Amino acid sequence: MASLLAYDNKVVRSGGLDWIVGVDEVGRGALAGPVVAAAVAIPCRLLPKLRHRSWSKLVNDSKRLNAVRREAIESACARALVDRELFRGIGRAESTEIDAVNILQATREAMIRAIRDLASQAIPDGLVLPPAGHVPGKTQSMLWDWMDGPAANSRLLIDGRPFRSFPYAHEGVVGGDGKSFCIALASILAKVHRDRLMAAFPSAQVFGWESNKGYGTESHRSLIRVHGLDPQHRLSFVAEDRWQSDPDDRQIECF
Repeated sequence: MASLLAYDNKVVRSGGLDWIVGVDEVGRGALAGPVVAAAVAIPCRLLPKLRHRSWSKLVNDSKRLNAVRREAIESACARALVDRELFRGIGRAESTEIDAVNILQATREAMIRAIRDLASQAIPDGLVLPPAGHVPGKTQSMLWDWMDGPAANSRLLIDGRPFRSFPYAHEGVVGGDGKSFCIALASILAKVHRDRLMAAFPSAQVFGWESNKGYGTESHRSLIRVHGLDPQHRLSFVAEDRWQSDPDDRQIECF
């Protein structure tokens, strides 16, 4: 945790920022279910306080934590959300959308939706992120009326390589969920949210989604052969035989 917070503090000091925002996703390589992204914003003046939160000391890349630890962090940081020490947004792209536009475009859309959800949660505190190419005082869209306020001093960090086309100015951080506190926390919140979604789908017990979360484990493959496909399955993935058990280790390719 200390090194993750140190990374974010270094980013803040180098830019004289008011806000730092981390975005990450889960479910990119699953055979079934949505891809889910989370965005976490932390007011920079409150970063030092997080050092003293017991739950924050547990934060790490979600892939390095077991389900019990992830759930504990998600539950514990609820108080920080209530106290507005941090803000959270969730976005998702469904399996049908993934089939229609491809997984990279769907991942991009899920991240954009997470950021928009985040902004809607944090607007009372003045957090609005600048679109790419924004010039203060020049953007006329009602969505950016707050842009000339202090929140213009924000840094958006996305896990992986930067997107070539994205509506928000951002910085890609390869391996960011193991470097940045806000990205790591976003990875945990996205993972917990998606795991709950998978377990709640009507066919969860049929395909073992409570345990495999829609990834291409051998047992999941066997159950598909027995029961056929569910509406939550990604037809493009199944057609290409993309049976990946741990695909989240891959970096997002820029496009």
